[in-house]
Amino acid sequence: MTRGLLKNKQFIKRRIKMNKELLIIVIGYSGTGKSAFTSSAISGNYKYSSSKIMIEELEKRQLPINHDTIFNLSKEWYAKDQYWQVPFILKELRDKKLIIVDGLRHTEEVMRLKECGRALVIRIYSNLEN
Repeated sequence: MTRGLLKNKQFIKRRIKMNKELLIIVIGYSGTGKSAFTSSAISGNYKYSSSKIMIEELEKRQLPINHDTIFNLSKEWYAKDQYWQVPFILKELRDKKLIIVDGLRHTEEVMRLKECGRALVIRIYSNLEN
């Protein structure tokens, strides 16, 4: 583990002990280890999943649940509102005090969440990005 990741993990643990709100946003290209970092950074039910909301909507619409339908629904929702996830993320943050968001796709969402309060943005990268 790199020094920067270790430092971030220590910071996260201190915030948990202090019971202070913290939103962790993990960004990076597909396949760089975002999910691996997320899984190792904290234990417990702190991971925010945007696909959960989309799966619920697809079930209401009686559509199959797969990568394509989730992707198409996200495109539909982003076309209507580029910040559609922000209220859901902030509500979960208020409820849990700590959440980790893995894989936001739009810079605008990350910036909006940073404006809303205490957020730590961690970029995961690898040599595969070259």
